[in-house]
Amino acid sequence: MAIICPACNKQVFNESKQARNQVYCTPTCRKRQHRIKKRAQHLSIRMQNREHNLLLNDEMRYVVAQCKYSGTVQVLSDHTPESFARTMELIRNRPAGHVHLCHVAPVKGNQFIGLLHYRNLYYGGDYQNNIFRNSHAGGGLYIGVEDLDPAWTVSRDTPNKEVLSLIKEFLGAVLTHYIKSCSVRKSKRVQIARKIMEFDNQFTMDELLDLSFSELSDRYKGATRRQLYKPAKRDESKFLAYMDSLTRFIEIDIERSAMLKKLRGLMVMAYMALERIEASDTFNREFYVKYEPLIKIKYGQVMLKNESNWSQFKDLVYEAAFMGLQGRDINIRKLRKKIMSNLHFPEKAWRVTASPWQYKMMYTQSLD
Repeated sequence: MAIICPACNKQVFNESKQARNQVYCTPTCRKRQHRIKKRAQHLSIRMQNREHNLLLNDEMRYVVAQCKYSGTVQVLSDHTPESFARTMELIRNRPAGHVHLCHVAPVKGNQFIGLLHYRNLYYGGDYQNNIFRNSHAGGGLYIGVEDLDPAWTVSRDTPNKEVLSLIKEFLGAVLTHYIKSCSVRKSKRVQIARKIMEFDNQFTMDELLDLSFSELSDRYKGATRRQLYKPAKRDESKFLAYMDSLTRFIEIDIERSAMLKKLRGLMVMAYMALERIEASDTFNREFYVKYEPLIKIKYGQVMLKNESNWSQFKDLVYEAAFMGLQGRDINIRKLRKKIMSNLHFPEKAWRVTASPWQYKMMYTQSLD
């Protein structure tokens, strides 16, 4: 009976007595097949580890929390492998500053539920988000309440494992593809939680990972009698988060891209004016790295007419960016006129340093 090599599908020609025990036609085929087998084993182990890490992963825990908050797993509707990967990347890469992951179509709408989808999400200021709350300016992705299936319903009391099981069933191949192609890393909080559990076993891993970082730090200090080290980070302004969100929506919201481009141009000019006022604490490390090409030479020396008016001016710009991202059509001509009325263009701009009381105020805020 002829022996077929499983590596190259060619017949094995060997007239020796040991021929019946030979599997591969050459050592090259044997080695190649061995490498393929090892690679498959490593891939299988990697997939198992990533799947095991899902509930220890910050992004997936956020997804689980959003499902529980919305009351249904169908908040993950309309996903493809690419869109789900982009959504998870957006959740993972939270920018510096006091920003929230905001929904265009709100999760708690009157007749719909806003989807957890990158086309329905952006990073915006926490202050503006708290004021706007569940209002809907138009646009975004959502699912109607009448289209919800009770089979996918979850509650705030549903265990995370059960929610994850429903997510796996709902997303199917989309989640499988994500686990295969993207790394699913354990949260940095896992090590802290394990250390707490060594000294105090009254908490579960799930309970500890649901805590905020400050609450977890307090638990750590209470259990170990040691202070948890937290690297000092300078808070950055919300400008870069808004600029990045506008840039992303310019690419995906074709109908409104022209308006959003003009709004982004006004944001660049406003940033330069505010950055020159020390008291405004307007700073983003990568702002000019990303957006220097958008600066127009004739506006390069822009400054505020009234330096003490920086807070109201910043609120004006932030609110315009927030509303633009929310789907509202901004009257650019009117906004531009309002912004330009607060600006002037000297031959050479200068930095406006803070007064002693402003330094004291900034120092006090840094301690909070």
